[in-house]
Order: sequence, then structure tokens, then C-alpha cells
Amino acid sequence: MNSILKMAGLGLALLTAACNQDAATNNADAAANKLAPAQGKDWTKVVVATTEGGVRMGNPDAPVKLIEFASFTCPHCREFNEAAADVLKSKYVASGKVSLEFRSFILNGIDVPISLLAYCQPPAAFFATQKALFDTQEEWLGHIQRGGAELERLQSLPQDRQLAGIIDLTQLDDFFKMRGMPASKQQQCLADKEALDRLANIRGDAVKRYNLTGTPTFVINGVTQENVFDWKGLQPKLDAALN
Repeated sequence: MNSILKMAGLGLALLTAACNQDAATNNADAAANKLAPAQGKDWTKVVVATTEGGVRMGNPDAPVKLIEFASFTCPHCREFNEAAADVLKSKYVASGKVSLEFRSFILNGIDVPISLLAYCQPPAAFFATQKALFDTQEEWLGHIQRGGAELERLQSLPQDRQLAGIIDLTQLDDFFKMRGMPASKQQQCLADKEALDRLANIRGDAVKRYNLTGTPTFVINGVTQENVFDWKGLQPKLDAALN
């Protein structure tokens, strides 16, 4: 079993702390942005898995390439996606000017099986699943926070059994079943050693190459955006890159 579970741990402390100690509360008002309708090809329909382990939406030759490093258990990541997802796709990605790649950054052991199952779908389904996971984050994290004794028991199990136990505890097994992933498929995905390696590589690359210290973190054309944690901070950076 890959060492990523040991690296990330299963503790609840990370779930109740901020994803990034410097992150400010996201109060961006996405509704204030006037959406520019896409002309011609709608690049939001072009979604592929990347060799770096993420999933990219948009024009592969877009002049501005945006990478979002995020954790599915991170409240600030949820807030960013609530504020930014629609306008980012409609105003920036659809036109082909910006491509958006999502890479799951493991903050804790809860992230591991959720990321494995999210990635274990056709790329075209990924962003809808990502959005639904963030939309329901408070609900399934609530199951974790109320299941302290069960979570403690899981930590005593072999690592390969922890993954399925976490999905059961979050009650996300039904979430993925409704998205065409029966229990047998979920088990197969959770046992995928190569997929675990990819998650570990994303985390290692993020820390080493992009100096990532928390989530969400954004990279524009290979440059990590310092002190940018929300849509209010990211949008002017994208606009500047396009000019």
C-alpha cells in the first residue's frame, strides 16, 4: 500500500482547522460578474485526464493555463468553488482563453478514498462529481465528525481496509452508486495502487515544484499565485494574464 495514508494521517484535526492558515473568508459575489457567452466551440465540453494526474477542462492550447490544487475536505476550497465555478467556466474556459486543471491535494486520510473514487470515473464526469462533492461537503463531513469512535477504530485496521471504511462512514457509497459506480467498482477503484501513486505524486510535485503549503492554491502558466485563496483574489490575476 502506498505511503500516502501515513503521510496524510486520518486525524480529525485537519477537518476542523483552516485549509490554509492565511486564507481569508471567501466573500466574492460571483453573481456580480457578467458572463460572456462563449462564441463558437464550447471548450467546457472538452475534458481530459492529464499526465500529471489531474483532470483538465478546456482548450489544451489556451493562452492561460490555470491549475487548482484543492482538497475535497477543505472548507475554503468549497467556498471557492461555490463562488467561482460558474463564472470561471462561462467567462473564461468556454471561450478557449483559459484551461482549468483540477489536482486533488491530499490533506488527510479522508481525502484519499474520496479522491480515488472521483478520479475513477470517465474524465467527462469529473467536474460534475467535483461540484457535487463540494456542494454536499458539510453533510458528509458531518458524518465523519459524529463518528469519532468509528474513525478511531478504522485507524487500527490495515490501510487497505481503511479506505472502504471511510467511504462507508461518510455515506458517500450511495453518492457514487448514483453516479454509475456500483459497490464492486468502488472496491476496484479503492484497491488501485497506481491511482494511489498518482495522488502521492500530485502531492509531492505540488510541494516541491509549486511550494504548496495549503489549499486552495492556484498556478497560472506555471507560476504559483501567492496569497490568493479565493475568487476575489484570483479573478484579477486571470484578467492580467489575458491582457
